[in-house]
Amino acid sequence: MKFLFVCLTFFIATLATSCVKDRLFVPTVPYSVTPTPKDSSIKLVINEFLASNSSVPVPGFSYFPDWIEIYNAGEFDVNLAGYSITDDLSNREKYVFPSNSSATIIKSKSYLIILADDSVTLGPLHTNFSLKSAGESIGLYSPQKIGIDSVTYTAQVTDRSVGRIPNGSGPFQTTVNPTPNAANY
Repeated sequence: MKFLFVCLTFFIATLATSCVKDRLFVPTVPYSVTPTPKDSSIKLVINEFLASNSSVPVPGFSYFPDWIEIYNAGEFDVNLAGYSITDDLSNREKYVFPSNSSATIIKSKSYLIILADDSVTLGPLHTNFSLKSAGESIGLYSPQKIGIDSVTYTAQVTDRSVGRIPNGSGPFQTTVNPTPNAANY
């Protein structure tokens, strides 16, 4: 009797699994947060990025650079002096924010746009790399080179950003309306 029960249970489980597998839509996740050691006292996140920009304006700029939005979810302002950002997770110090600029301060509960335009001569918020529309990784590191946040993405659609929804804490999703310096929705 026990043998019959085990066989029947196995049969029902197999049947249910095959039926469910054929009828359910299981979305693939094109963005992944790369596991990195994290400094939990820092409340900064990579909140949104646009890796193929041809027409999305960035407040204060007359051209359309690729960009990375950092959000400070903490209660205190953070100066990014000595922090680094990269598009190559094996090179944590690809772009180190300078210590001589007030432009690198992110106010509490605010955003800071980093221009990934390979134009460091234009100022402290311009990186020495551009984002690849075909896909790559973005990493943010503390001055001690401890991982704060990172994301790996696949091929991007022009003028569509990828952002955390809900804003500042959720998983990365492609957004219909890029929101540089504002909450994602």
